[in-house]
Amino acid sequence: MSPRAIAIVEGGVLVAEPPHLWYCQDLDGDLRCDRRSEVSRYGDPNPDVVEHTENGLLRSIDNWFYNAKSQRRFRFDVIDGKPTLENDTTAFRGQWGIAQDDQGRIFFNHNSTWLLADPLPTDLLLRNRHCGKSVGQPGRSGERVISDESTWPVRMNPGINRGYQPGMLRADGRLRRNTAAAGMTIFRSTRWGADWNGIAFVSETTSNLVGAFRFDERGTRLTGQQLTWPHDDYGKQAFLGSTDERFRPVDVEVGPDGNLYVVDFYRGVVQHRQFVTSYLRKQVEERKLEEPIGLGRIWRIVADDDRPIDEPLGLLAGEAGRIEALKHPVGWVRDQAQRLLVEAGGSAPVQELKNLVRSSNSTATSKAHALWTLDGLDVVDGELLSAAIGDPDEMVRRTACRIIAKSTAIPTLQVDNLVATLAAETSELSQIEKIHRVLALGAFPDHPDAWAAMLDILRRDGTNAHIRMAALSGWKDYQIERIGRFLGDHIEPFPGREALLKETTRSALRSHPSSLGLLPSRLPADSSAPRRGRRVPPSLPASRGRS
Repeated sequence: MSPRAIAIVEGGVLVAEPPHLWYCQDLDGDLRCDRRSEVSRYGDPNPDVVEHTENGLLRSIDNWFYNAKSQRRFRFDVIDGKPTLENDTTAFRGQWGIAQDDQGRIFFNHNSTWLLADPLPTDLLLRNRHCGKSVGQPGRSGERVISDESTWPVRMNPGINRGYQPGMLRADGRLRRNTAAAGMTIFRSTRWGADWNGIAFVSETTSNLVGAFRFDERGTRLTGQQLTWPHDDYGKQAFLGSTDERFRPVDVEVGPDGNLYVVDFYRGVVQHRQFVTSYLRKQVEERKLEEPIGLGRIWRIVADDDRPIDEPLGLLAGEAGRIEALKHPVGWVRDQAQRLLVEAGGSAPVQELKNLVRSSNSTATSKAHALWTLDGLDVVDGELLSAAIGDPDEMVRRTACRIIAKSTAIPTLQVDNLVATLAAETSELSQIEKIHRVLALGAFPDHPDAWAAMLDILRRDGTNAHIRMAALSGWKDYQIERIGRFLGDHIEPFPGREALLKETTRSALRSHPSSLGLLPSRLPADSSAPRRGRRVPPSLPASRGRS
């Protein structure tokens, strides 16, 4: 028995206990499971695979569950009283922790990396499985956010698995760099003040600490650094450190009250027996670290000037309260309100949600939640998305683009206006918003105005590999047609055009190896005649005689 993740869902709780994903229900209100049913296999069936198997159960703002050490995501529903999963493939992410920020960007890590992230909507870039690194473009997932992996503990840390390796320990015996980064969270709360909202917290188990990290968006990347505080003996320390060697933080989460909760495993040995080195075994035996066990605890961290707040759970009891809860300053409360509204299905207050999106008095985060709630209810429409594209806040505009790009069904009469809104005034957008626009325009591959708008962005920003990747992600079934347009239409060369042709050709060959044989049929009848100013890029791969 090795339960490793839980998630609140409609009518019960999901419990991940490899190799099972259980749906557990409390039928009599005593907070104990009275009925459980397996809804899916989960993780590795080998009980000795503890460090390298699926975990997380993060319900993201897009209504999908994501997991670390996994490349699947799923949506959960209860249909006619039966729990069901809709599975999908996503990017493989991380090892232990997984979290999201207010925009729904996914964060994760490995044992020796503090923080990785998906600054761009990875699952939209995966619409075409053959764009990205395999064709010479950037990666679609796992950008390093924190480049300095230093740790700042407040005690010696000799009891680590790799303590024998040069450079792992400082001269004073403290861990120099992370080796057991574990559970994480993004502090989506203003309970400690606005400056703390958006800070990442990551537990580092073997150095007895929790690190705090501030990051910013720069171009198409998220970059940041660790926050440290002065220490009398060691110069500086991490956000939270303990002199107790058995303090073993393995996860951090933000609670309903907006404060930080730290899960402390509290034991001397945290390395699984399969991977214990002789160095660590000697440390355990000499200092009797194997005892005691069964003393795990949860710590709550509050601000020095913490004051009582109104109980947030009452807001979640009814529809009106749930709409109001989408505006709450604590992310956990907003997430649960969105979940409950989506689960309400046909009885959800759709018009009130649309009013929230259109209101100038609504916060950007509440509008984003309302849009994803409407998407989860499958009642979003082109007029509302057009209004969101025109919102003064970029977060709302990006959210609308993400919803459009995932092939949301738009009434035919609303498509032209929505495309025109997406095409308007793209030159002054940030790099990431331009990428979002290209992703959204890619949802209309046959619309001439969408193609013209995308081409306009490519002419200006074709040297940006991420913008080319966003375009190629929407051409999954149109790659030969697009190559034909670039070679046969009167499209003047622009910076980045040849790189895009190379990447599209490589993607087409990977998708359908014989597809380039169709290219002549996509060219105009006179395309073989010389045309001033037009040439086939010399780097364009040949079809190798395939047809």
